[in-house]
Amino acid sequence: RLYLKSGMKAKLLEDVTPLPHAVFGFGGVEKISTSLAKVWVGSKGNVTPLHFDLCHGCLIQIVGAKDVILFPLETSRSLYPFPSSCGAPRTSRLDLDALLAGCKTTEETFPLAKDAIGGVRCRIYAGDALYIPPFWWHHVTAAEDNVSVIMPFDMSKELLA
Repeated sequence: RLYLKSGMKAKLLEDVTPLPHAVFGFGGVEKISTSLAKVWVGSKGNVTPLHFDLCHGCLIQIVGAKDVILFPLETSRSLYPFPSSCGAPRTSRLDLDALLAGCKTTEETFPLAKDAIGGVRCRIYAGDALYIPPFWWHHVTAAEDNVSVIMPFDMSKELLA
């Protein structure tokens, strides 16, 4: 399997930086986190485990498709985050794929996870953009060989007021 995460070359960054403005239809993006903007290239079946990010994100699918499951902040307790002192902050100890497959060991080890099992599910295709709010948990599976871009950003203070 192929799995590559890379920073963006200047030209690509120049092309995608306006996207959060275009996606949300307002000029309220305070700061695009260009140092955190990444290009992801992967093979079908690759998984980005359940985690959350600290800022707003726009996941833009360039080629192929991805399945995304999102969980709101309120479900954090049921998703068993690693302690902040651990080497995997903002990541769940829960193997969501195992839970969804009905693994009894996972169900017994993480009994509260059944409370959060639904989530919001979607498939994004080439040309789609998915907004991921800060602190929302997300699990991503490559449905096909794919290329995507993640654009992290912060909202302006005026929009948050």
